Amino acid sequence: MATVNLFPYDITDLDEKTSDQLSEHFSGKPDKLVQVGPEKMLILAQFRHEMEEYYTFKIKESDIFVAGFPRSGTSLIKDIVWFVLTQTLPATAAPSFADIPLLESKSVTSERTVSELNSKSLAGCASTKLFTSSLKHLSKMTGRRVIRTHLHFNCLPPELTSSGCKVIYIARNPKEVILSMYYMYCDRRNFTGSFPSFVELFMSGLVLYTPYWAHLSLAWSHKDFQNFLFLFYEDVIQDLDEHIKGIAQFIETEVSNEQIELLKGKLMSQERVLETSRKFIGEKLEVDDEFNVEGLEEDWREFYTEKMNDRVDEWITVNLEKIGAMIGI
Repeated sequence: MATVNLFPYDITDLDEKTSDQLSEHFSGKPDKLVQVGPEKMLILAQFRHEMEEYYTFKIKESDIFVAGFPRSGTSLIKDIVWFVLTQTLPATAAPSFADIPLLESKSVTSERTVSELNSKSLAGCASTKLFTSSLKHLSKMTGRRVIRTHLHFNCLPPELTSSGCKVIYIARNPKEVILSMYYMYCDRRNFTGSFPSFVELFMSGLVLYTPYWAHLSLAWSHKDFQNFLFLFYEDVIQDLDEHIKGIAQFIETEVSNEQIELLKGKLMSQERVLETSRKFIGEKLEVDDEFNVEGLEEDWREFYTEKMNDRVDEWITVNLEKIGAMIGI
């Protein structure tokens, strides 16, 4: 009897010519990449072995999904959700990966990352084991689960909008997203190219999880579902009080004004400490956590030349018109 594939989209290897061109921007052995579905979402090749597990993941009515394109503010939202749910404020750290797993972690953890972690310490081995088995970890979790994901919505379970779970999606100024992704690629994926070259790769759909506008468009098409909350990072930062209250109400949890002030203080403290602790290595910025750059407004103006800015503006305008979304630029 033939095996029935429940994942409805084709997955193709990134063509050899493009792979060779990409490898010129990286040091070391390049990751094998594939493109998924009609949108051609770019992701590590091991996704083809796990795609069906994500698509058929059993959602509980009590689940809370925190979604968004990488570097768009999902860490900020997960921290808010975690505090509101648990009514606790960690003194030194945000919720761990064990608290809020990344659904597709196994598909974005490269062999190089696993090897590097495991060579450092036993703690690294334990961390890698958890990071590459998030689905198993999620299946054992009790109570309300908070689940983070960067996958395109058509790769997630079709029951996402009918299961009764809550979905919070956050979008951000694409110029900030590109800059933050560049930092991450330099620090974690051995990217050696220039920032202008990275901008071109991003707009061409050759950075993990791109095409960016396909990601945003799929989420935007869900914005009117009752269990879906679509947020803009810039709005959240401008009025944290109201958005903390709004998120609490959305996930059907109460939060007091005193708790809101405590959470605001924690979040703002994190941003100030992380901003002053950043350091440049040549022309590249060292970044250790997703939250490092999420709180830095107007950072992009220092890095985009006038020509680059005009080109990205045109790319933004054309795509916003296609999907009918409004993002603060």
